[in-house]
Amino acid sequence: PLAIQEKPFVRIDQFELPAVWSTNQIDTVRVNVGAPAQVEVKEARIVLPAGFAALDGAIKENPGRLIQWLVRSPASVGSDPLKNIRVEVTGRDRNSGADSLVVQDTTIRLQKEAVLALTTPLENLRLSRNQKFTLQVQVENRGEAAAVGSGQLRIDPGVVRLQGGETATKSFTLNAQGQAQVSWQLQAPDSIALSLIKVNFVAVPRDANKGTPAALDSTSGQVTVGVSVLAKRLLAAPVQGIQPSANYRQGDTDIPVMGLRFTNPEVRDFVFVDALFISLVNPSDGQPYTDLANMITQVRVEDLDASTGSAKGKTQPILAQVTITEQTPPVIPLIFFQPDTIAPQSSRRVVVKMDLAPEAPNRNFQVRLNGVRAFQVGLDTSFVEVTDSVGNPVQNLVDVFSSPPISVVSSDPEKIFGNYPNPFGEAQGQTRFVFFMENDGDVDLRIYNLLGELVWRTERKGLQRGLYDGAITWDGTNGLGQKVLNGVYVAVLRIKFASGGGKTLQTKVAFIK
Repeated sequence: PLAIQEKPFVRIDQFELPAVWSTNQIDTVRVNVGAPAQVEVKEARIVLPAGFAALDGAIKENPGRLIQWLVRSPASVGSDPLKNIRVEVTGRDRNSGADSLVVQDTTIRLQKEAVLALTTPLENLRLSRNQKFTLQVQVENRGEAAAVGSGQLRIDPGVVRLQGGETATKSFTLNAQGQAQVSWQLQAPDSIALSLIKVNFVAVPRDANKGTPAALDSTSGQVTVGVSVLAKRLLAAPVQGIQPSANYRQGDTDIPVMGLRFTNPEVRDFVFVDALFISLVNPSDGQPYTDLANMITQVRVEDLDASTGSAKGKTQPILAQVTITEQTPPVIPLIFFQPDTIAPQSSRRVVVKMDLAPEAPNRNFQVRLNGVRAFQVGLDTSFVEVTDSVGNPVQNLVDVFSSPPISVVSSDPEKIFGNYPNPFGEAQGQTRFVFFMENDGDVDLRIYNLLGELVWRTERKGLQRGLYDGAITWDGTNGLGQKVLNGVYVAVLRIKFASGGGKTLQTKVAFIK
């Protein structure tokens, strides 16, 4: 009998592979082929994007109806995360020998694999004996693929001890931003020591695409913190809310320039403070002023944690006081009348105040803490290092232990108004005007020649109270942009206060080409 069979063909019934891949992922691509009984699958070929590899070969000879490839993705995503994968299947009719070809493409997305890193803001710790502290470590996924499930970190504290109830191994789960915080409560040993604290991964979350443990960052897969346990230490920090205003007038007194909090981290020993060392520096270059007697008349240290007098007139006890003379050194030693005692595990606060000289020059300065002298008393007296909470000596923390810039202005606004350089010319380029706004308002500056003719003018609106140095400059040109002639000119500054009223000030300006 004659048997009539279906027209030969091949088709892909199923094309299975992950829609999203991570870099360095190994996964399976599967194809189910449909065809009439007389058609055999002769060859199957997978065509992969650049960087991908078929680990068991791209071409399968006589593979049967179920075909699969083991594919590895590249180590980097490249410029386009969308990748095309093609499968070509060839079938042959046993009766006629004719070949049939079917081709199917699919697009996948490639992501940078999940890569976990450990970071901590601490690199080196300088601790006192038995000091308690917290070590916080951040886990961060630096890849694009999500890291799912939980992981574990383990701390090797070295000579440092875990506080009661703490465990060396802790679990974590990353949040939606791919981050987690893990912390340990630790305590320094009761002896001087140098050591390292190490934190490592014990288990890591899974790469959401691969289903295997996420990779570790090659440079940040471990945290190492150096530990120095010192004989004794006193912690210092600024007192928030105690800082000077931006501007003071000649002769102003009782100006709070710096607040300091001292904390004794020791568990048994008292620490004593008996001196502070401060200087007045130029904000522009950090150099100390040497003519202190021209600037200030007195500096003192007051106790913020004690007060005397009535409820209406309370004052802080004075711990140290220095009257400034021509012989006062640039770094002012503020020696306490009696050492200030700081009990174990407690804090004390002090404030540094000063009085300005009646004829203090118009000048900007900052008050800088150059050092603190502290000591302990035991079998013998020994000095104690004064640092911030992580062990940096206070004398190295210029930005932390310096006041904001303070401007000293004349008590007479007419004496303040002026310009520099004066004379000036093309070599200097321009002259800067200095003036003081007693209240908020607007200013109008006009330059006249000696005949009273207007040469140049400018305005500034909405100025706040304070000293202005360089807010207005003049380059020696007239209103048409032409250089003026050599000579003396008169600058007239008209101030109009927002609250009403005003002032008119003038000064002479010399221009030399």
